[in-house]
Amino acid sequence: MEEIKLKPLLIGLFILLGSVGTTYYIAQGDKAYSCEDTGTVGICFKLSAINADGAQTRCYYNEAEPTKYKYCRTGWLPYEAKTVTGDPTEIPTHIEYGSYNLTNVFNDKIEAEDYIVDLKSNTKSEVKVTGIRQKPFSSSLEVLWQVIFYDEREEDREVCNETTGECDTITFIIRDIIHQEELSSMVQEGLTNAEINTIVEKHAYDYVNQWSPNVIVEYR
Repeated sequence: MEEIKLKPLLIGLFILLGSVGTTYYIAQGDKAYSCEDTGTVGICFKLSAINADGAQTRCYYNEAEPTKYKYCRTGWLPYEAKTVTGDPTEIPTHIEYGSYNLTNVFNDKIEAEDYIVDLKSNTKSEVKVTGIRQKPFSSSLEVLWQVIFYDEREEDREVCNETTGECDTITFIIRDIIHQEELSSMVQEGLTNAEINTIVEKHAYDYVNQWSPNVIVEYR
């Protein structure tokens, strides 16, 4: 009987798990992660920090292009098996945050207010805990967190394999930063991570609802 040779799970290749398909092996030293939300497995050289929901949602999969990542709403988790069976699939690639062209000056108050309402209605936000620190002789902890307001857009690009010359159209999801800010919340020592996250989520919810872009009306 002819021996079946397994293929290696290459960087940038994400597999949709299934009972049939090609079986790939995970090379020694590579770290594979799975996404429950999309049912996929791939190699990540780094994951993003744990967010307020306790999930690491970004898989940075190519050290040569360290700003690119694959997004998983439920968070990437270590994949412990040595092989993965299924078919290759495309996951939208998220690019590191770009900049948003924010209009700051208006000649009319109503025009400025309409702009703010429209902007806030289309703006998305992301909150993540970035650290916890404690001052000496204090029973309180300072939880550091970051909020990012962004506009998200999709962009189809043709990506070609340099070896085979084959090209595919891949949807890139690009997040343009409108505003980001580093904030903190004071909590009592001894709280669980879940209790801390609940407090941060409440503070972040209030901040997001009250936030408004810094615009002015200039009369001439």
